[in-house]
Amino acid sequence: AIHAFPTAEIKRDTVEALQALEKHYFSHLGVSYPLIVFTDESTATTLRTEFEPFLSAPVIPAVIPVDELARDMPSYSCVDGFDCTSGAAPQSDAHRGVVNKTQFWSPDYLRISRYTAGPLFSHPALDRCGAFLKIDTDFYFTRPLERDPIEDIRREGARIAYWQIHVQGQRQAGFMDAAVSFLRDRRVSVRSVAFYARGR
Repeated sequence: AIHAFPTAEIKRDTVEALQALEKHYFSHLGVSYPLIVFTDESTATTLRTEFEPFLSAPVIPAVIPVDELARDMPSYSCVDGFDCTSGAAPQSDAHRGVVNKTQFWSPDYLRISRYTAGPLFSHPALDRCGAFLKIDTDFYFTRPLERDPIEDIRREGARIAYWQIHVQGQRQAGFMDAAVSFLRDRRVSVRSVAFYARGR
């Protein structure tokens, strides 16, 4: 999980997400895996106290290197989803949001996104993991899992698995066609009509 520079909103969301993780995954399937949480140095000191009341699993803080968290990074924003620019985001305490039809992402949010797109996989905290599932602390399990995805990964000998697949962003040419082809090839049905919300 990722939990760095948490705002008050993120902390509230995290409690709900952890409760759903425990209820719909760990308790429901009778399993427990360590929860490795990638975080900033300051948040790491209180992480166990904040997370463990909601979980049967041990919580392991993994501090993100300071150079990744201090990387020079401008904000990013898009007006009406298409007119995008760097460094012109509205002033806000939130890491991301929408103000006057302008969707924005803060420098902290973008630093964390960049880190999780690659460098995270080299963190020593993952060295002991034969398989792992990356989730955000605002990802909510809404119903009990039918199967254990970690066990599926181990059984199938997978190197990478997709937890979810959806449109992310507005300027990715061909993404929907590629996603639909991927799902059809594997005979995976789309369960939510929102998957096609932005068209193909």
